[in-house]
Amino acid sequence: MWIVPLRDKSAYTVVSSIKTIFMMNGSSFILRTDNDKEFCNINMYEMLHQFEVRHVRVSARCPWIQGQVERPNQPIKWKMGSMLMSLNIPGRWTAVREEATLCI
Repeated sequence: MWIVPLRDKSAYTVVSSIKTIFMMNGSSFILRTDNDKEFCNINMYEMLHQFEVRHVRVSARCPWIQGQVERPNQPIKWKMGSMLMSLNIPGRWTAVREEATLCI
């Protein structure tokens, strides 16, 4: 699992971030996402084809499958939230990102 802070959820930003991860660490065989527009666009399809990655999109009407995508994020979000509250800097996620991921 990789954690990358994003400026926004635009297709360009998401595709660029995933491409950087693939270039630094090698690509995975499967990328599992929801059907949001930042994951389902021509730039994403072309990049995944370039890296020979299969894109598995989960249906919004299947919460048990959606949970497989979102569940790994939950402990990271909890840890980051706790750290931000203890430091009294709510909302500054990037300030504790690395420390929180090392604790998980």
